[in-house]
Amino acid sequence: MYKAYLLTVVLAFISLALFAQEATLQRIRIEQPMSVALQSRLRNEGIELLEFLGGNDYLARVVAEPSGRKVRSTLGEFLPFAAKEKIAPALLLEQREQVMVRLFPVANADLQQLRCDIENVGGVYVSYDALLGAVRCTVPSAHLLDLARLNEVLWVHPLPPQRKIQDKAGKLRSDVPLVQHEGNATGLDLTGRGVRIGIWDETIDPHPDLIDKVSIQERKLQSTGHGTHVTGIILGAGFLNEEARGMSPQARAWSYNFKFEESEPDEWDKMQEAYKKYHISLTNNSYGVAYEKDDCSDYEQMVYDLDAPFDLLAQRYPYLTHIFAAGNERNNASCHHKFNNGYGSSPSRGKNLIYVGAITADKRMTSFSSWGPMDDGRLIPTVVAHGARVLSTDQSAGYMRLSGTSMACPAVTGQLALVTEYYARLHNNATPRSDLLRALVANTAEDMEPQGPDYATGYGIVNAAKMVEALGKQQYVLGDFSAQGEQKEYKIYVPDGTARIRVMLVWNDAVSLRPHAWGEKALVNDLDLTVKNGEDTF
Repeated sequence: MYKAYLLTVVLAFISLALFAQEATLQRIRIEQPMSVALQSRLRNEGIELLEFLGGNDYLARVVAEPSGRKVRSTLGEFLPFAAKEKIAPALLLEQREQVMVRLFPVANADLQQLRCDIENVGGVYVSYDALLGAVRCTVPSAHLLDLARLNEVLWVHPLPPQRKIQDKAGKLRSDVPLVQHEGNATGLDLTGRGVRIGIWDETIDPHPDLIDKVSIQERKLQSTGHGTHVTGIILGAGFLNEEARGMSPQARAWSYNFKFEESEPDEWDKMQEAYKKYHISLTNNSYGVAYEKDDCSDYEQMVYDLDAPFDLLAQRYPYLTHIFAAGNERNNASCHHKFNNGYGSSPSRGKNLIYVGAITADKRMTSFSSWGPMDDGRLIPTVVAHGARVLSTDQSAGYMRLSGTSMACPAVTGQLALVTEYYARLHNNATPRSDLLRALVANTAEDMEPQGPDYATGYGIVNAAKMVEALGKQQYVLGDFSAQGEQKEYKIYVPDGTARIRVMLVWNDAVSLRPHAWGEKALVNDLDLTVKNGEDTF
């Protein structure tokens, strides 16, 4: 007892001594593979890694003395890190006198002191975002660098642009009748029963098909019928027209408005609340950013930072899956000089999300659906679904046809509700992980021309029956990695006569909240997949 007490006292005094010394933010380049043991050695030397900067570089909080020299010589090389690097490039071009920013402090920063520092440079503290650990404030543009020079400030971002709705025979395109009970011998009677969905959109109107199915949480954003139409695609009853029946008519939904004013809470904060309070497992997001400038001068401002918070939410809550509309920007005349024959037209940038493009009822590409690649070359959309002249619920308690990736997105959400129901049936009411659903939706999709994944249709047309089949045959493996350089091996038994197999590796990637430049790589954990068959390696 006496020894334990002494140890506690000594450690407490050591910690106090470390924090009493001045700490600075520095860039450190570490050539050896990162591991828990290496991070522990760095901490023992007074170095705390805060952010991955790409390549072999990290941002670190460094205690000035006494052992900085030893770390420089044995574990890494310290390089200059300027205050300007903390600021998102778009903010450096800002011409307004006052600008609203999202400021990320270092961990365990004194928020009261930070508030005083913001006021000392002429700024105004507005609010705190608990999910991101970020402060929203206004600051004079002339003093952005002064703000960034503070040691407790990690990153400074602009607020994301206002998001907008993405509107411009769905069930048959995705083999939904095969998994519903519609007189088909292979029907599994999947209707979305027990599945809870969050819908972010305009305010939803009353409709006979939606009675007792939707709990409306917000009514601030005036309805144009968009949210009502989207909701009907997911879970409408089809009382007056069976063709308008939703994908998962027995699912339940909680509806919220997406952010439409700077003063409104961000969507990811509401999603976190809905996950904890109502236990939703899917979110439908038929909205997004768009190119607003007449000369498309905002094209290079569509960087990873816009969607990083949603990726962080997906990483933090691995049983919450997010489905987004890919956008309708391909025929945006103002940006044709930026696009490459329509390619590169999507402004979406997430990596732990499902993005949905739109095709017609006869499996042709629509004229509006945004195409990839993203600015750093990543694939978008993930999949496509019916999104042209889709029949669903309207404001007048009847039905109407609308087009857009807004309509394709809920088609996928509704099908994933069926898959979620089936997974729960197989696994004692458990919820599937989001990386599993992302793998299923991509790897079972019906490929379209050209063969293989492409920037127009992603992995192809979403197919509920194939996803359910893969679950039923347990054609997946769940795993995890704990260290850099770790390798795992799995054996796959392929039935005789199989002509082709599709193997996919999917994970929720780590998120860096540092400012990203246009074209800068967003991927943090770059995992490789190798398939061996005898002497052949793929």
